[in-house]
Amino acid sequence: MILHITKRLGDCLKLGKLPDPPEDFDKFYSWRVNIAQGKRFRLLVFMNDASRYTVFVSKPDKKKDLSEILFETLRGALLADNVNPAVIDRYIKESAGARLYRNLGRKESSWLIRAADNVWFGSRDSKEDSAVTQLASARTVPSYTGADYHDYYRPDEKFYSLLETYGLPVRGGLAFDLKARLDLDGADAIRKLRVSANITFSQLHRVLQKAFSWRNSHLHSFGMFKEWSKNYYAQPEVELVLSKEDLAGNPNARLSANIRLTEYLPQYSKILYSYDFGGDWRHYIEIENVVENCAEKLPILLSGEGDSPPEDVGGIGGFEEFLRIINDPSDDEYEYYVNWAKSQFWKPFDFEEAARDVKRCLN
Repeated sequence: MILHITKRLGDCLKLGKLPDPPEDFDKFYSWRVNIAQGKRFRLLVFMNDASRYTVFVSKPDKKKDLSEILFETLRGALLADNVNPAVIDRYIKESAGARLYRNLGRKESSWLIRAADNVWFGSRDSKEDSAVTQLASARTVPSYTGADYHDYYRPDEKFYSLLETYGLPVRGGLAFDLKARLDLDGADAIRKLRVSANITFSQLHRVLQKAFSWRNSHLHSFGMFKEWSKNYYAQPEVELVLSKEDLAGNPNARLSANIRLTEYLPQYSKILYSYDFGGDWRHYIEIENVVENCAEKLPILLSGEGDSPPEDVGGIGGFEEFLRIINDPSDDEYEYYVNWAKSQFWKPFDFEEAARDVKRCLN
């Protein structure tokens, strides 16, 4: 594997004068690398020459070399996108033995700048390296032939098409079929989903937000159970929370960032996803099936029924009152609530629309 090192990164790592790259090399195993750093951040951006697939690393480990840093995040992003582990292992094996060269080429350098822009776009929606990598590599880029830009393509799809040369199925990871029930006191909203077992809980949060048409306006947590308790206030055996403040006084709590589903699933087959602690929206999630060698692009909304509430409607009681009024045009508050619902982007459940949103939410 060849790593083309920018002057900024070379100076930071004190690499001295690097040799020029050879005239001919396999672009599939060639990556451009740059660094961006400031008072409070330091990150690496890797870009594959053949596809412009982009890998983002927010806090590189100083004890690891560049190829180790690249492969660790690349593996995580590909697994989360349901890429066949055997294909990932083959690419990393074929890439063994990194050689460092000067970054040359005006065109490739401009692409690397564009890759960094896509990273900043992806980081608006996530702070996890593999998740940002997925988002950045799904951003379309122009193909370049001679003097003009022509068709646009997605770097992730181009990279996956190149992986097909190994003669193995590109997709084929482990997946979970999840049944999520939003408790609405009898008028429950239910969504069935298929997700990669290797996504993080932060990514699962994004999938659930789209499946239930939430707007990501409030805090959330995940509670892990082996069996549901009849006690409404039962504490989970493990709770994944968002901030260090939430850890105080809770010995079973962990920060949710960068925790993959496989760390707790399927040994914990019951998950309580709590959203908006004021509204107290409780989603009871169960693993219905473990899918081996899943060949589909994930996530997928398999089925759904029941309307979700609007944001800030006031809990279950507020939602019941909301439904009563908007279903009664003679009510004095009907027009007000119809307009308020529009301001909250609320509408009855539409499976096709929700399925599209779920499909696109991670890349």
